[in-house]
Amino acid sequence: YGIDTAEVAIHVSAEQLNLLGLSLSKTNSEKGSLWPGPDESVTARLVSTQQNASWQARVVRHGQRLDSGSRLQILFLQVAQPLTRTPPLLPGTFLSVEITGRVREGLLKLPESCLTPQGRLWYTRPGGDRLDCIQTKPVFYRNGSVYIPAPPEADFPIQVARFPNQAFKKGMPVTPVLTENRKEDHASDI
Repeated sequence: YGIDTAEVAIHVSAEQLNLLGLSLSKTNSEKGSLWPGPDESVTARLVSTQQNASWQARVVRHGQRLDSGSRLQILFLQVAQPLTRTPPLLPGTFLSVEITGRVREGLLKLPESCLTPQGRLWYTRPGGDRLDCIQTKPVFYRNGSVYIPAPPEADFPIQVARFPNQAFKKGMPVTPVLTENRKEDHASDI
């Protein structure tokens, strides 16, 4: 054991690895390497709420196995010189991990409630009074928001149904009502 680095193991899904731009190749899995390797845009931050402190880490390798119960893989993060940091990162510290991946262009950030369980997004065009919908797949969720690919067939801007229901049908006449315009919320009540 050495004190020059600290390693933290986290469990991630294949989808999460893909969002980070990391994938495990069969040819390199014996070596424990990531392919393609982590680029500089993938950063990790270890956060201790008990100490109100954080430490930068880097992704160094994967655990070379898939948990048969959860289907998650182990990813190892490493902090260099953890005991010389202020405050020092001590073994046994309870941490949460924030990983920032590559920048994804062309995503819409919407309140989670806008997307139905079936993956439908209901909307109208500005000045429009007819419902339309698209089938979409979320890229990821964060802090009550869902990020989806911007629909290529939609003319922007669009007004999104904040609380869609099962009675919605394409072409249904509606009267959009704009909700309070907050920075992170651009949805309508339809």
